[in-house]
Amino acid sequence: MHDVTHVHPIPVATIGRHGFGLGQLADPFDVAVDGDRRRVWVTEPALGRVQVFEVAGEELEPALRARLVRSIDVRALVGPAPALTPAPGPLALEPGGRAFVVDRATGTVLVLSAELDLLERWAGRGEGPGALLDPVDAAWTDEGLLVADAGRGCVVAVSYTHLRAHETADVIS
Repeated sequence: MHDVTHVHPIPVATIGRHGFGLGQLADPFDVAVDGDRRRVWVTEPALGRVQVFEVAGEELEPALRARLVRSIDVRALVGPAPALTPAPGPLALEPGGRAFVVDRATGTVLVLSAELDLLERWAGRGEGPGALLDPVDAAWTDEGLLVADAGRGCVVAVSYTHLRAHETADVIS
């Protein structure tokens, strides 16, 4: 974390430390903070996992304390023996508490509960409607999920209810 009230940001706290164990971070790719700013979600593609930390205290401050809430191995959630090793990357949180983790290797979108339970999985690697070729970023809007797909050179707008009903996605070029 950085204090951005100064001309030059000053690091004021860190979450996790380098390592491969639970609560440690070896390859953090994306980070998101949930709506009540108490949980910090981190994806780690090389280790195939998502870790969630709970932050103690009122603000992000030098004495920041964060404890690991849960860590999940995404490789177990992607589906039947994918040809590519799953690599959780882009992450987006919706205000209702669900998380959307986009697997960069398989193009699969994992929908997780606030407790990191798998609710659904959809999309997949490819070039057809709703498929992802090289997802590099994700964001949540009031209408649904946006995924930047470098492989297709576009942003895929996924209306959550539309995708569930028609199994397609709109592409914004």
